[in-house]
Amino acid sequence: MANAQFYSYAPEDTVMVITWTGNGGGTHVIEGVADGTFFEVTPEGAPITMSIGAYGSMARTVLGRSNASIAVTLQDGSASNDILSALHKKDRTSRNLDWVFQVTLKSGERTFFTAPFAYIEDYPVKSYSTEASTVTWNIVCNDLQQHIGGAGFIDTDTESTLADLGYTVDPYYVQ
Repeated sequence: MANAQFYSYAPEDTVMVITWTGNGGGTHVIEGVADGTFFEVTPEGAPITMSIGAYGSMARTVLGRSNASIAVTLQDGSASNDILSALHKKDRTSRNLDWVFQVTLKSGERTFFTAPFAYIEDYPVKSYSTEASTVTWNIVCNDLQQHIGGAGFIDTDTESTLADLGYTVDPYYVQ
C-alpha cells in the first residue's frame, strides 16, 4: 500500500528571530508581517556550477559558498521596523562587526534557515498612500544553513533514509 500523504501549513507558525551582541546584546522576534509573502529567501550565487568543454565534456565547480538574502515584508505599523532601523543605523555608524546579527527562520514544518552572520543591506523603499502599506527589508546572510523539508507525516523507511543522509526527523512526524 502506498504511503498516504497529508500536509499542513500555518503561516503564523513561521517565525524569524534575530540576535545581536552589540551594546550588551539582544534578541527580537520579527512581528507585524504583511499579508501574502512575508519572508522570501533567495540564494546568492549557486554553490555548484558547471562548464561544458568544446567536445561535450563536463566539469563542475563546487564552492563553499552559502550566501543568501531574506526579504522581510512588514506592515507599516510593525515595531520590528523600529528594531531593524535601529540595528541598521548602528551598523552603518559603527562600521565594524558589533551590529552584525544572527538570524533564524523556522516554519512549523521541517524547513529552517539559520545564519551566524547577517546584516541589513539598506533602508527599505517607503511610500505613503490612502491605505496602510508595507515595507520590505533586505537581510543579507553569510554562511546560511538550510533544510527545505516537508510538512506532513513520513514513514519509517523515509526516516531511515534521512538518517542515512545525516538528517534527524522530529519523531512527531514519523508514522
